[in-house]
Amino acid sequence: MPTSQSYRRRHARTANASSNLVIPAGVTTDQRGLPRISGGVVDIGTVDVQQTTGPTIGSFTLVNADTDKDVMTLADGAMLDLSKLPRRLNVRANVSGSAGSARIGIDGHNHIDLAAPYALFNDLAGDYAAGTFADGSHMISARGFAGPNATGTAGAVNTIHISVINKPVAATGAVTSMVLFNTSTNQDIKVLKDFDTVDLSLLPDTLGIRVTRSGVVNSIRYVVDAQVNVPATNALKAGSHTITALPFAGINGTGVQGASKQLRLFVVRSV
Repeated sequence: MPTSQSYRRRHARTANASSNLVIPAGVTTDQRGLPRISGGVVDIGTVDVQQTTGPTIGSFTLVNADTDKDVMTLADGAMLDLSKLPRRLNVRANVSGSAGSARIGIDGHNHIDLAAPYALFNDLAGDYAAGTFADGSHMISARGFAGPNATGTAGAVNTIHISVINKPVAATGAVTSMVLFNTSTNQDIKVLKDFDTVDLSLLPDTLGIRVTRSGVVNSIRYVVDAQVNVPATNALKAGSHTITALPFAGINGTGVQGASKQLRLFVVRSV
């Protein structure tokens, strides 16, 4: 008969790896008489290794919401000088162990994130949304759960305290909008809005995206789906895309970065 130790060795590759839909109606225990589901999702095999501790929040990471790239690990007592950081930020709670959801928040304002990455200011399938930090002291907390919607075995709450200096360099320019236009005629088609659907079958083949701007802006860099400094037209291929326009006071992406503009687009071809 397999030992409990052999169950644990196999558990690394079988834990929560099946589907609850395969469990016959009325079956609530495994081969050993223990709960058939432990951790939110049934294990592969006839036994379900029981989770006695929930998933652990090991650390927090500051993320650039424009590029979706990590900036730094946030330790308890960290000081954030916004004048030296990207303008649009988010924070990810890093979970170890098998997690089905997490509760994360700042200064007591929490929400439940249903899937990784577990982001303080939310995300769309790994595309981080941007939030703001007011100057002063803040408390960021997160807790992992084995099941969905903050159910199942809960891990310990991890809390860090940060201090924010909210005195960023004043932006000299800004992107005010992104415009879809016909590159052959140079005629504007429409001002793009966040979560717009663009149907390529109803539009000319020669499409481009350009920005309107205010203040001192001498160059624009585009970030499309976390790819930095790529053509804006990468966001006009069929699929879901996030495009960010970053304005700079100098040429070739130099000088002071101004206020950016980010859009989520759904590009389809209906015909």
